[in-house]
Amino acid sequence: MKFVILATIVAIAAAYHGPEVPIHLDRIDKQAENCPWNPQLASYNPKVYVNNDAVVYIVGHGLDEYHDNFAKPGGGSNADILFDFFSPNLGVDTNGLGTAIAGAVGGYYTGVGRNISLEGVRVIDEPSYKNIDMKNYEDGLRAVVTDYKGRKAENPVNYTRGVVLLCPYINVTSADTTDVEMYIIDMLNEDLVVVGPTGDSEDAPFKNCTDYFPGNMDQQGLITVGNCLNSNILHLNSIPGACNEIYAPGSYVYTSYYDIDDPNNHDNYVQAKPGSPLAAALVAGAAAMVRSSCPGLDNTEVEQKIIEFSTTKNDEVRHPVTNEVVGYMLRYPNENDAYEFCTPPITAQYT
Repeated sequence: MKFVILATIVAIAAAYHGPEVPIHLDRIDKQAENCPWNPQLASYNPKVYVNNDAVVYIVGHGLDEYHDNFAKPGGGSNADILFDFFSPNLGVDTNGLGTAIAGAVGGYYTGVGRNISLEGVRVIDEPSYKNIDMKNYEDGLRAVVTDYKGRKAENPVNYTRGVVLLCPYINVTSADTTDVEMYIIDMLNEDLVVVGPTGDSEDAPFKNCTDYFPGNMDQQGLITVGNCLNSNILHLNSIPGACNEIYAPGSYVYTSYYDIDDPNNHDNYVQAKPGSPLAAALVAGAAAMVRSSCPGLDNTEVEQKIIEFSTTKNDEVRHPVTNEVVGYMLRYPNENDAYEFCTPPITAQYT
């Protein structure tokens, strides 16, 4: 089976331990563009009402749960390992990509999501997904469904609402994804919000996202995401098609850096090269905040409200050659905006 090359991680020299102001959110909260990332100029103040915790299952690579991007202010980590296809490794991130994606979802310094927890689900080693074992992928998805059912059984009312981020995108013309798709249906039936990339390719203009999993699945509660630049221009490598429900700036995302071969370089940060999985990571973080603020919304309503909110802000994404509108940029209300996703209970804590 053949898969498209994903993002490559490029390290920068030193860690940044400043305020929580990542570049890739400057469009979401309507602040000025700042590219490359400038911690003195960027600003991120999402409006989140903490009614219930939210969890994001990150299906792809391992993650470094001890990276200081995942350190809670009061101690401990908001990241953990749920599943590893090679159990003795215990979620080891062999190439750094999983830690980078997790940092974009819910890192303390660089993440979209606030007040959420992260669960690593490692189903592959390499960043290109060229040699992904479908059985490992299915086993990882099964572990997610089992864990989420357990959370619901333990506390049927106030269980932790969940989001699943699928990092791999798979060419369905060269691989059979039937069984994997059945697990996605199971997730949606359990009221999980599922977020996935539509894919990247150097010859993207000649492809269609409907030929890739998960873009080939037209299911409510599943949000498929394309990659664009912070300037609202479609990235040329982002595979086009109607399954791009929403776009996010997955280019040069500032996030966690992890190097398995360098124990002294585990708490640094990088700007990651473009990739639709990184764009999907931003949407997953936003979806988790909606789930935390509005636990009464089901997965279909979360999908609809995120897309509707972004569309009504009219933040258009345009084709770099034709200038036609191809979709809309992910948006999320900041502290000065009206909260349009739901009416939080009076007892909810705004943070």
